[in-house]
Amino acid sequence: MGRRLHRERDGHRGKSEINGWIVTIALPSGAAVTGTWNAHASGTSGTVRFTNVSCNGRVLGRQSTEFGFQGTGTGTGTGVTATCVTG
Repeated sequence: MGRRLHRERDGHRGKSEINGWIVTIALPSGAAVTGTWNAHASGTSGTVRFTNVSCNGRVLGRQSTEFGFQGTGTGTGTGVTATCVTG
C-alpha cells in the first residue's frame, strides 16, 4: 500500500440542513491513518470514525463538504469502505 492520500466528499441530497456528520471507514488489515484534515479521527487503524470540525458540521440541503486523510501500510487491498450518517 505504501503512502496514500484519500479525499472523501460527502453530499447531502435532502432539502433541509444537517448539523454534524460522522463517516466510518473500515481500513484493510495492515493499513493505518497517519494524518487528517477537515475532520477529527478516532483511532488510526481498523474501523476509524471521522467527525466534523467546527467549520464544516453545518451542511445546507443539496450541498456537500470534504475531508481527507493520509495513510500507510502493507496490507492487501487498496480500497476502503465508508458509511456516512448525520449527527
